[in-house]
Amino acid sequence: MYSKKVEKLIAIAQKRMRMSRDPSHDLRHTTQVVKHVEQLMDGYNLKEKEREALVLAAWWHDVGRTTTKGSLVILFIMTFVDDLISALFLWRETIKIFFFGSVPGMATRIIYCKNGTWGSLIQYIWLRKRTRMLRSILEDADNLELLSIERLDIIRHMAEETWLSRLAYKKMVQHGLKGSYFVMNNKQAYTILRTKADEFLQWVRKPEITSWHIGYYGKKWAEETARRIETLRNSLPVQ
Repeated sequence: MYSKKVEKLIAIAQKRMRMSRDPSHDLRHTTQVVKHVEQLMDGYNLKEKEREALVLAAWWHDVGRTTTKGSLVILFIMTFVDDLISALFLWRETIKIFFFGSVPGMATRIIYCKNGTWGSLIQYIWLRKRTRMLRSILEDADNLELLSIERLDIIRHMAEETWLSRLAYKKMVQHGLKGSYFVMNNKQAYTILRTKADEFLQWVRKPEITSWHIGYYGKKWAEETARRIETLRNSLPVQ
């Protein structure tokens, strides 16, 4: 399906993600992001090299997370720098196997410019219009996984480790429920997002999940969070 060197880099990324000590950013998560990317890019008339670069970027976008332990505090901090580290790791591997040209170049830039802290600005300086489109597809695919119930349960259990982990969980929820994370670049992504948002809302309203949130964060916070999720779900456009 892809060139031999792209396949080799994908295999390296898969091997690294299998060894990830961050259970919320592991091979399962990356595989789901790649799945969403492949779903979404079918709606675009992409060239073969663009498809290769996008899929390669999807496999490598969280490799930087493998450098850390599975602490929820570190996980939250890594949100702001992981794309830079992942891009550098991919760049290093492409040099090792003597893989140069548009595909590895686009993939590296897509990952670097995906970062929410600076990527939204620097993409207009560093990326061409079509590469910005590829970046937006990966951004949507990754954001869709924010509402993965399996992933949320993993993060919730990680929060039980220490009081600092519980604080990090609270900050991550607040960060994740920003309206910007519910704004997709791709119309097809909204179809997937609505389904995930419904599942997310049902999960939050489960008696055991509600009780857990109240126990750690209080009834007011739990109720406000549930209302925020419902508001965001209802604000999603109907395609």
